[in-house]
Amino acid sequence: AGPDPTHLHHRQPRRGTRCAPPRPRAPPHHQQALSTQRTQAGARRGIEVTPGTRILLVDDNVELAANVGEILESEGAVVTHASTAKDGIALAHSPFDVALVDIRLPDGTGLELLPKLRAISGPTPEILLITGDATLEDAIEAVKAGAYDYIVKPFDPLRLIATVQHASN
Repeated sequence: AGPDPTHLHHRQPRRGTRCAPPRPRAPPHHQQALSTQRTQAGARRGIEVTPGTRILLVDDNVELAANVGEILESEGAVVTHASTAKDGIALAHSPFDVALVDIRLPDGTGLELLPKLRAISGPTPEILLITGDATLEDAIEAVKAGAYDYIVKPFDPLRLIATVQHASN
């Protein structure tokens, strides 16, 4: 006779393995509501940006910039957006606490922009580089250039908030 079925135990999957297929992403029209819910959940966990933190966001993806701006503004930050490196340099003459700079811009790179922002703003504001095309070389260059952190798109709103919070303190 076989084993008694009442004594069978299900093995737990090894750590890091998936038990179920990945959950599908929400449709675009639900993304905004989800990001707001995640942001509010982050605030309840104590992950929040200091109100009044001034963010300079330089990214040519207008949709992403609007979403990032909404997430950070819901935390009390003041976000100023530029779509090009040239516009980012112009906006950097106004004080900012943290800059989020895309590595790939229409008129240059975030790696080229980083020292120019430092020359304008001094060493105090932290600069975070963001990219959708992560490479080890870019990450190494970002650190060498003095970036506070290197964030890969798409990023989790809670991680974004936590990183900006740490950078602004």
